[in-house]
Amino acid sequence: RPARAMSAEIRPLRPQYSWDTAGQVMRAIADGRCHVAYQPVFRADNLELVGAEALFRMCGFDGLPVPPGAFMPKLELSNAIRAVTGFVTETACGDLALWREIEPALQVSINVSAMDLSHERFVPELLAHQMAWGLPVDALELEVVERAPVQPGSVRDTNLRELSRLGVPVAIDDFGRAYADATRLTDMPASKLKLDRSLLRTAAGPSGWQSLGTVIEHAHERGIEVVAEGVETTEELGQVVEMGCDYVQGFLLATPNPGCELVRYFTPEVEEAHRANPSSAL
Repeated sequence: RPARAMSAEIRPLRPQYSWDTAGQVMRAIADGRCHVAYQPVFRADNLELVGAEALFRMCGFDGLPVPPGAFMPKLELSNAIRAVTGFVTETACGDLALWREIEPALQVSINVSAMDLSHERFVPELLAHQMAWGLPVDALELEVVERAPVQPGSVRDTNLRELSRLGVPVAIDDFGRAYADATRLTDMPASKLKLDRSLLRTAAGPSGWQSLGTVIEHAHERGIEVVAEGVETTEELGQVVEMGCDYVQGFLLATPNPGCELVRYFTPEVEEAHRANPSSAL
């Protein structure tokens, strides 16, 4: 399966690459040159694994990884992003179904674009993927970036509210990079807020951390859990834990890797059992 391919993060990146058309990405999917990498997410208080973020990765004809920044920004503006979202969703559902046999509470998040949410078939297609793998509706979390308020009555608004009604968890992604207005946290039915790495970089110093703490307080007052993304130093980890972040994610703790590597972050007992009998899962 494509998800078993080597992760982009452990292959040398080409120095320059221009990925110009959605058609090339579609061809890469058809040729099996794409896979999903997973970056673990941990509880902030005890660093226990709670899930992972599924990330789309692609290789060129030469087998070298193509940096996501070379194609994703343009792709998110085209209908081809729906094929990428479908690929990631199907792969993640298959992997998660296996993992939940040994870690039943594990959750995987996938990135969803405005183009995805604006399609009338998005919700039923998502549910069909989960049903095919026997997953409950809350097994997948959707990470959504909203750069502008959702218009009431739009397809996107209808889809978000239907997802909330069904119990599909939604996370507001890239907070601090796409936007940083805590008063807009009520604009969409979300259960999590993901703080962008840029917020941690600019929070150095007492006043910066205090401002970030205010954002976390606003989220908690609205019943929204907070994830600190891009944690890269022990100082940052200590600060976000002290400020009350619920979950942490970043290179300090784990880099994105193939799905078969995620098992090492399971409980020691599960990892030992898997290593003794690797054919039992994954």
